[in-house]
Amino acid sequence: MQKVILYFDWIEKVIVASGIFLTSVIIFVNVVLRYFFDSGVVWAEEAVRYIIIYIVMLGSSLAITKNEHIAVSIFETSSVKWFAHMIYALQNFASLAFTFIVTYLGWGIVESLRATSQISPAMQIPMWWVYLIFPLSTGLMSIRLIINIFEWMRTHHIPTKGGEAE
Repeated sequence: MQKVILYFDWIEKVIVASGIFLTSVIIFVNVVLRYFFDSGVVWAEEAVRYIIIYIVMLGSSLAITKNEHIAVSIFETSSVKWFAHMIYALQNFASLAFTFIVTYLGWGIVESLRATSQISPAMQIPMWWVYLIFPLSTGLMSIRLIINIFEWMRTHHIPTKGGEAE
C-alpha cells in the first residue's frame, strides 16, 4: 500500500513540476514574441491560468501528505495529549467532510458543463476539462485524509508540519 501511495505522490509531483516549467516556458515565449515581434500567442494567458489552477489543486493534495495545510497547530502541540488528539481529529474530520462535499458538488458542475458543451474563449477546449480538477483533487485529498486518519488511529501519533510524527 505504501508503494502505491509513494507512486501517486511521485506522479503528482511530476505533474506539478511539469506545470510550473510549462507555465514558465509559455510566459517567456509570449513575452519574447510580444517584445520583439509585437505579436503574442493568443491563448498563452488562458493556458497559464488553467495550468496554475491545476498546479494549486494538485499541490493542495500533496500538502495533506506532509500535514502542511493551515491548522490550529498550537493546540495540536498542546501538552494535554487528549486535547491535542481531539483537535487533530476535529480538524481532519472537518476537512474530510469539506472535501467530500466539494468532490460531490464538483462532479455536478462538471456534468453540467459537459451537458452545455461550453468551451474556453481562446483555447477552444471544453470548460469541463478545466473544472475537472476540482472534484479530482478534492477526491485525492479525501483519500489522503482517510489515510492520515487511519494512520493516526493506528499509531496514536499526531504528525507535525513536514509529515514527521510527534
